[in-house]
Amino acid sequence: MARPYLGGSTGGIKEISSATTLSLADSGKTILLSVGASAYTVTLPAVTNKGWEATFILVSNSMASAKSITVASPSADQMKVSVNPDSDSAGSLDLDADAIVFPHSLANALSKATIVCDGTSFLTDVVARDATFVTVTT
Repeated sequence: MARPYLGGSTGGIKEISSATTLSLADSGKTILLSVGASAYTVTLPAVTNKGWEATFILVSNSMASAKSITVASPSADQMKVSVNPDSDSAGSLDLDADAIVFPHSLANALSKATIVCDGTSFLTDVVARDATFVTVTT
């Protein structure tokens, strides 16, 4: 999918605030994860879709919310996750992950995950202000 130009289409942006399963049509998009009425999960498409990619950015529109947002693979152990904190805390690497969880609060607004599918797994790079602002589940 071609990237939209400034002043043109917003087709490259998708805002999510409730449980959603992404599709091939979402490849190449920037996914804005907003606070929902409750915690929710965004499920990635099938891992066999080699070349599928998306960038997820947490946006905060409620300082009072403590609802978590999960980005999950459709099956177990399909994510390879590298967590890279902006702070002095140590990062982490998990080669058999099921999901990443953002415990949504103002502290981790603008945390970002870039996910690329290689046809057998989702290669996931997470950048957060601190390693405690994202949880990797296995």
